[in-house]
Amino acid sequence: LPDTITYGTTCRGCQLSGNWLVAASLLNHMRVRAVLSDLVCCNIAVSSFQGNRHWDKALHALRSMPHAHVQPDVISCNSALHIFTKSGIWTLALHLVQDLADLVARPDV
Repeated sequence: LPDTITYGTTCRGCQLSGNWLVAASLLNHMRVRAVLSDLVCCNIAVSSFQGNRHWDKALHALRSMPHAHVQPDVISCNSALHIFTKSGIWTLALHLVQDLADLVARPDV
């Protein structure tokens, strides 16, 4: 059965080949099959929308990370920022920068 690594690797290949729709479908399939997501898979989900400027889908992927018990990191936020700025969604990009302190995991020691 496919696991997190299998899905993540396949999604990354789809992302690199520009096939974001298949990557998004695979990530959704992961959720349906109750395969645990990890930070790598979630970051792939956010960044897979870079080439086509689907900022709304990137925002959804970013906001869905806590539901998968995954905390966004600098890579997640930078990917979203890149998509927002390339799409001309400056206000959303500025809000994300302001919210970075809340989004990015902080040390617990």
